[in-house]
Amino acid sequence: MRRGAGLHTVILVGGELAGQCEAWIDRFHGRSELGLWVDSRFHRHGVAVTAVNLMIGHLFGDPEIDRIAAPIAVGNAATVRVAQRLKFVREGVMRSYMRIGNGRCDHELWSLTRDGWDSSSRPGGQVVDGAR
Repeated sequence: MRRGAGLHTVILVGGELAGQCEAWIDRFHGRSELGLWVDSRFHRHGVAVTAVNLMIGHLFGDPEIDRIAAPIAVGNAATVRVAQRLKFVREGVMRSYMRIGNGRCDHELWSLTRDGWDSSSRPGGQVVDGAR
């Protein structure tokens, strides 16, 4: 991973597109920010938890990354549950953080540090880096 790089992955379940998980990576400052969406057909099946946990393992596999942030739209209870299950900590609310549709949306800031990560909880699966 290069400084200021991004990692954009697709989530496949049984060969079918189920969503996307991406990370923006700032190695200079030792941090990353996650983004995620999962198709509604795959909600409540552990897809998001597995995808995010795989991405966490991949990111913390880089010794330069010590912190992962996850902005979550206020009111997105399902993604908050994913963050809580993976031991992210809620830090506060970022007002007007992101444009969604025709307006701006507040986001809760959740984070996980290398010290707070349980590396023994890594699921099966893989993050494949197809970059050349």
